[in-house]
Amino acid sequence: LARNVETGLQRSSVVSDRGSYALLGLVAGVYDITARRVGLEPTTRRQRIAVGQTLTLDFQLDAATTTLSAVTVTASAIETRT
Repeated sequence: LARNVETGLQRSSVVSDRGSYALLGLVAGVYDITARRVGLEPTTRRQRIAVGQTLTLDFQLDAATTTLSAVTVTASAIETRT
């Protein structure tokens, strides 16, 4: 996900099987670029993008620390007659 810091405009991309991605059509400016995957901690970098620039950013995502919380489900019985 690339989010323009000034305008808030967001552009997302899906990573290929080989781990590459492309964020095309970004206007020049400063972006917060975030890589995320389920089960891993997201990583964000701030990057200035210039007109016509091709940029390679590699991300290393670490395992997420997940805390599970208890869920309690309550229900009342419904009487049925057959």
